[in-house]
Amino acid sequence: MIFKLKNARTKIVFISIFVFSVILQTLFVLSESFSEFYTVKVCGVLKYIFTPISIIPFSLAECIVIIFSILFITAVSLFLFHLICRIIKKEFTTPYKAIFVLLLKLAIIVFFLFTITFSSSYHRLDVAKSMNLSLIEPNKETITIAAEKVLEDLIIISKEVEYEKGAFSSSKMSFKELSKALKLDADKACKKYPFLNGTGSVAKPLITSKPMTWTHIAGIYAFFTGEPCINTNYAPYTLPYTIAHEYAHQRGIGPENEAEF
Repeated sequence: MIFKLKNARTKIVFISIFVFSVILQTLFVLSESFSEFYTVKVCGVLKYIFTPISIIPFSLAECIVIIFSILFITAVSLFLFHLICRIIKKEFTTPYKAIFVLLLKLAIIVFFLFTITFSSSYHRLDVAKSMNLSLIEPNKETITIAAEKVLEDLIIISKEVEYEKGAFSSSKMSFKELSKALKLDADKACKKYPFLNGTGSVAKPLITSKPMTWTHIAGIYAFFTGEPCINTNYAPYTLPYTIAHEYAHQRGIGPENEAEF
């Protein structure tokens, strides 16, 4: 009887979490001003909860994803094995239902964490509006001007680039030093621009960087731990841009084009 009561309470808790998440998601979609308020005020506070994760040298989010993936593969394998046994009419019991329920609960938790920590970032005011900037549709003239400006800057910056014996550029800073330096700049930006929120964990290198390169993903912001996770298998000159991009996500900028800006 006690076991059944506990199961009933667990169901109520997870259903309540799911319903709350759906309601909050709906409010974000319907109200840009509410999304702006929530992103700046509420998410800004939540980011401080994740700050202690900085002391962990590896990506906690990556470990969670790996464990979740193993659980998922195990559940699917057990289900298929159970199905095959049923087909050949052999007696076999497996806890695939329990594993499926566990995965469903984990999915609800992930959805809940995404909702309360990052979802509003996609429905808030545009960065252009927040900075009183005007958006110009790209055309041949504007693209030419931008390319010429970038080329001028590259010529100046190229004098500061160091090259190794193999003619490849090298970094003056380690990944740890670079991520800390860029975090300080991101924190300064938060003080200058009120629409950016909070702080958070420093960027973390991914253990699975090499296989991840096949997906062409340079970095990911793990909203459930607040960690910017970086693919370190790319060329060193791409890392500052990628880290800064993920720090923008961490500070409340959802859309990719705005995080790039």
